[in-house]
Amino acid sequence: FLINLPNLKCPIVGIFHDFNYKYYFAGQPTYFPNQLKHLNKNVPLWLKNTYPVVSNNFIKNEVKKFYPEFYKKTNVINLGPYSAKIANKNKKIKIKEFKFKYILCPTNLCGHKNLGILLVAFNKVSKIFPKLKLVLTGPYTDLVNGKSSVTGLELVDQKRNIIGLGYVADDLLENLISNSLMVLSPSVYEADNGPCTDAWYHSVPVAMANIPSNLEHIKNQKVHASLFDPYDYLSVSNAIIKVLKKYKYYKQLAKISKKNISQNYTWVKTASAYYKLF
Repeated sequence: FLINLPNLKCPIVGIFHDFNYKYYFAGQPTYFPNQLKHLNKNVPLWLKNTYPVVSNNFIKNEVKKFYPEFYKKTNVINLGPYSAKIANKNKKIKIKEFKFKYILCPTNLCGHKNLGILLVAFNKVSKIFPKLKLVLTGPYTDLVNGKSSVTGLELVDQKRNIIGLGYVADDLLENLISNSLMVLSPSVYEADNGPCTDAWYHSVPVAMANIPSNLEHIKNQKVHASLFDPYDYLSVSNAIIKVLKKYKYYKQLAKISKKNISQNYTWVKTASAYYKLF
């Protein structure tokens, strides 16, 4: 995004994450007007003058929707799990201070991440599991700290059960994922689902939105998740509660997910596919 096509004499491979600038979701738009102008002008140039690569079939179909003339030339190369085994000796990691049980949502404040619905849903969850906390990571999530309520969140210091950490280092994020009870993904628009991929890699149960890209993970990678309607806070809360009440069952499914994703989706396969394309 927001990069001009370079004037090169050699072939170019262009990797396109998603096309979220073609939508308006909620709240403040993801891009400023000058950025949108740049994207709408330059992305077609990138598609025309490169060998396009996307990470799944859903995003390839987005190419078909918005730029149909480049659909056939677009390549799908799946990604492997983002996490590696934890081998961290960084003394700045403070995961040991988390002496409470928590569920985790790595996210940001953009509209398509659907954070508002999750906060309202967690208020219902907290009525049944009052000691449970919701931890958020990602850019500017440090602004989201307080007590859950029927409107989402009260920005107070007392009785906080929603904790926003902001953008954190990779090793801390990996510790947070592997030590969480569950990883959540309420987003209404995604390409490859990084947080859930990491959760599956660490045998952590997942609750995520019932959207095409997530269903593609389940079908192709043979992983498991508690699905919910991302536009219905009751559906979100019920999916979370279901996992917590039947935790041993979902933990076992998470272990199966780890086995399947580790065998079927490796970075060796990803690298081989790119090598073939090159």
